[in-house]
Amino acid sequence: MERISDYQGNLFSHVAAVYRPGERDIAVEFVEALGCVAADTQGQADSGSPFISVHPNHGDRDPLNNVFYLSQMMPQQFALEQALKQQMDGNLALSDAFKAYLEAMLASPASIPHFALNFPSMAALEPVLAHLAKGLQPTLADRVRLKVFRPGDAGAMGQDCTIAFIYTDIIVSGVGGFGQLIELQGRPRKLSR
Repeated sequence: MERISDYQGNLFSHVAAVYRPGERDIAVEFVEALGCVAADTQGQADSGSPFISVHPNHGDRDPLNNVFYLSQMMPQQFALEQALKQQMDGNLALSDAFKAYLEAMLASPASIPHFALNFPSMAALEPVLAHLAKGLQPTLADRVRLKVFRPGDAGAMGQDCTIAFIYTDIIVSGVGGFGQLIELQGRPRKLSR
């Protein structure tokens, strides 16, 4: 198996994501449900929590590339999110705007900011999708929405790939109050868009 560390060209390194205070365990459970492996690192975030490295490839855990990191969000971000939530709860226009954004996110996910994980085939992705659809504990399942495009579905990206979008507020790489969209792709590696 070729390792990411053997690749000589430019590559994407990592994404930094956060979870809310007290939600470390559910964040780890969520990323493992995506088919990734999570491991504590020796590094510590400014929030005081250890960084968790999340690897999509179980057999290649390069510490710097093809990885995303999780840590507890900074207190300033948590305070901002609480203030935004309070404003949304008390402002009908703001609340309606967020609901419209969430509907657009689920209706047209490819046009909303997200990050993606690629699986080597449609068959490799299917067990992950089955687990996300029916295997999550209730407290996790209540915070995950799944939209899948298989070959032949309206909005599908071809006959040789399955694309799934997951919306959650468990982990985010941005403002958590708006949630995070994650794309899972099951497609042959040599295929280009």
